[in-house]
Amino acid sequence: MRKTMICPVCGKSFVQRNCRQISCSRACGRRREAARHRAQKHEAVCRNCGKVFLTADKAVYCSAECRITAARAPMRDKDREHTVDTAYLCQKWHREGMDIREIAEILRRSVESVNLALAVRLGPEDYAMMEEYAR
Repeated sequence: MRKTMICPVCGKSFVQRNCRQISCSRACGRRREAARHRAQKHEAVCRNCGKVFLTADKAVYCSAECRITAARAPMRDKDREHTVDTAYLCQKWHREGMDIREIAEILRRSVESVNLALAVRLGPEDYAMMEEYAR
């Protein structure tokens, strides 16, 4: 049974085409949904900068800049300073035939960081210290 209804968006009278139709047209339906979506905004705290912002969805960053900065953060940690231990392990495993990417993954470092560790010159005393430490 068709009912005559009044559109909640524009106020026009219309005949319902099906029982779920609420507005007179698709355009009014989209406007109604957009208004409902705007009304559902809530406050969230940015995981990167800590700024409070309004969002209607599950956003965790206040801007694209914060999202990109947060995505790059783990890579910055992979380029941290390396110790004599790191250089020793990289050189030892590389001499044993391990791929540089594997070494980087095991040590949670970037490939560039492993290459820098491979370029470090270790003296006999460093190797002796590592051998003693390994026992």
